Amino acid sequence: MTFKLMKMFPAMVAAFLSLNAANAANGNCDNKCPERCCETSCKHVNGTCGPVLSPTGPVIDYNGWDIHVSALYEQVRVSGTEFAYSDIPTTGGIPISGSVLNVKGSMDWGFQVGVGYVTESDEWRLGANYMFFQSNSKKSASASFNNGYVPIDVVASLTSPVLTAVDTVSSNLKMTFNSLDLNMSRGAYMGCQFALTPMVGLKTAWIDFKQNTNYAGGSILVNDTVNVNERSKFWGIGPDAGFGSRYDFGRSGFLFYGDADVALLFGNHKLTNTQRFSANQSNDVFMRESVNNLSPVARLGLGFGYETFMCDCKQSLAVRAGLDVQYWWNQHLNFDISNSSPVQFSTSEDDFSLHGLLIDVDWHF
Repeated sequence: MTFKLMKMFPAMVAAFLSLNAANAANGNCDNKCPERCCETSCKHVNGTCGPVLSPTGPVIDYNGWDIHVSALYEQVRVSGTEFAYSDIPTTGGIPISGSVLNVKGSMDWGFQVGVGYVTESDEWRLGANYMFFQSNSKKSASASFNNGYVPIDVVASLTSPVLTAVDTVSSNLKMTFNSLDLNMSRGAYMGCQFALTPMVGLKTAWIDFKQNTNYAGGSILVNDTVNVNERSKFWGIGPDAGFGSRYDFGRSGFLFYGDADVALLFGNHKLTNTQRFSANQSNDVFMRESVNNLSPVARLGLGFGYETFMCDCKQSLAVRAGLDVQYWWNQHLNFDISNSSPVQFSTSEDDFSLHGLLIDVDWHF
């Protein structure tokens, strides 16, 4: 990404901590909240008290708002990005001895922002969360002695004679990911230290895959090239459900968290496939298709955090860090090409995943 999230995130954390320190210096804050009167011996670590299933509100007296900002450092893995295979010898026929080339995602930065409001009547939290992630990955290879590469999903008759093998191949895969979640939840302490927060809501996502592949050299192309552009653009919406959980280590402020949710998105994929031979551009291939399908989604987060109270228990600040994993089924759609006569086009459905580190700052005020 063009902006430096690595530099921005520590600055935000420092600003929050500086605010806390300044208020403490003025005598307005105390990390230890006063205890409520209880008819039970169970006093929860966040300052509330009461029987099992009592609300998990983080402070005793606050306005009900919370915001969070997260930095993500994750890797994307996309199925269905194969673009060539090596062959010894490069005859374009049997026998075949080689390996398949595909594009493997690199580690990239993304971010999340969210806002929530807790109702006064029964402490339901209404929340919204937006996530952005972008990845740009590349794979290339060159032939050695008695070795070449056979293109995958290229119309062989695009060239004359038909394209069987090339000397150099390169492919670039770019993914742009946006998602927006709207949900409602209500947390409850299952005991004095363990809290569970069920959640239901609505998820929507915009996902765009662009793969550009170039083939050059070999006995057929010589000094010419074949370029293939593939695009899979998705928008979908559907129900989302899950839970958040936390275990507090006494009144130390340290906690362990575990979050999980699943969604089922109904959406539309717009596919295009363009192929061009530099020596004869009148032989261009341009295929397009629109596909509706159901796409399941699952997300899991595990990690540790620290929460502190501020300003006479009217505010709280939590910092969390942990593992974030997402899996999206049936999301990377593409054309499969069979070089029979005539050429046959079919649609394949592949998955992708995101996994890596999430660092989150959560402020209740």
